[in-house]
Amino acid sequence: MIGPLRARHRWMTTALAVVVPILYVLILSSRLEEHDEGHGSVAPVNASVVEGEFAGRAWRADGRLVFLPDRDPSLPDVLLYWSAVGPVGEDLPANAHLLGALDGDAPRSLAGPPAAGGHLIVYSLGHARVVGTGPAPEEAD
Repeated sequence: MIGPLRARHRWMTTALAVVVPILYVLILSSRLEEHDEGHGSVAPVNASVVEGEFAGRAWRADGRLVFLPDRDPSLPDVLLYWSAVGPVGEDLPANAHLLGALDGDAPRSLAGPPAAGGHLIVYSLGHARVVGTGPAPEEAD
């Protein structure tokens, strides 16, 4: 009884050793194609530009703020703030309102800023400094 089970397990292990890497490569390549297609034309033409170490584009849609990073800079604990005044050096202004966390290079839909105008400030909590800033987008017409 042990001999036939060992033979069956040997064939199953050999089959899995061949099939699993092929499936892994196919799944990974399909995810990369979806990811590349999704970033090309997502942001509207009138999007605000945030510049710095963590650059991206921001616009308003359905009363919310959408932020699309240009790339993933691998900064720790990146947060997006809104403020009526711009940052002073690498410090957040005292009246800055937290809009939400940014994770990697995926688009994020966040609560809209509390008022029109102002500045978007990208802050790295891990480095305790501002890593990007730009104007807040205006309401869409």
